[in-house]
Amino acid sequence: MELNSSADATAAPVVIGRIEESAADDQIVTSPVLVANAKHSEFRYVNCFGPWLTMIVIAVVVVVCHSVVLSKASDAAAATIKVVMTAFAAFASACCFCCHFVDPGFPLRNLGDPAPADPSSDESRTRWRTEPDGTEWLQKWCRECRLWRPRRCGHCSMCSRCVLRLDHHCFWMGTCIGERNQRFFSAFLLFAGCGMMCILVLAFHRLTELNVWLDYREFTSSLEPLLIILFVCCCPPVVSVCYGGPGLLMAGVSYCCMMIFDLETDRMTDYSTITTELWSKSHCPGVKIYLTSPLKPRVVVQCEHV
Repeated sequence: MELNSSADATAAPVVIGRIEESAADDQIVTSPVLVANAKHSEFRYVNCFGPWLTMIVIAVVVVVCHSVVLSKASDAAAATIKVVMTAFAAFASACCFCCHFVDPGFPLRNLGDPAPADPSSDESRTRWRTEPDGTEWLQKWCRECRLWRPRRCGHCSMCSRCVLRLDHHCFWMGTCIGERNQRFFSAFLLFAGCGMMCILVLAFHRLTELNVWLDYREFTSSLEPLLIILFVCCCPPVVSVCYGGPGLLMAGVSYCCMMIFDLETDRMTDYSTITTELWSKSHCPGVKIYLTSPLKPRVVVQCEHV
């Protein structure tokens, strides 16, 4: 932090900021890093709440299912389903925290690739690049991170940083979903979806025991059938069990396919482009990219790039 004062003694405005030397033209410019860090500090505490809130929601659903709604389902089949459901919930919580604490992927600066002459100009901060297979793509210079973004790298406005193969920023994970932590995000979707599907199976099993499918009067004989249906359709409020189970399971399978084949969804616009993309990625290049990439704690990576 430095203080820059004007030569005019009458006005003498004081500007607080971080001063860096541009590697392109050796001019002294004000870096946008200070602004980015200020914006990131606003979301830092919000991101920390994400995985804890997700774990609380999972725990509440499991406890309510075990102790309140489906507590009377106590036969051997129901007990087995409850154990499996609890295991899926534990695995989902673990994947949530792994996704949060593992760095999503930080692009490294290429010191041999100079910055554009005028980073403020939209024309000079973009350039076309060609891959070895002949694929052309538009590369952009990131003003905040001060680097040329690699292919399929994006800048997250909430985290104020570039992320390799950025998919989106997930509030429930409290972090960006990128190249290094997408494996845990996909596993979370699969485990959470399987856990909700166990609740659906258990609810159907209990309603069958109550004989509600053959005698509709059982719905009015006690509150248990109505409570089960209400729980399945309305809990948790964010995504109910009846929709969240199949939805999260399908989303997890989709993410796994996108990872394994390293699919570029923006290029899959019609049937021909979809078949072309799938055929060109039939050798499963995403296995090495997503599943064997090195893992580092997010805190360590952020300290390395300060």
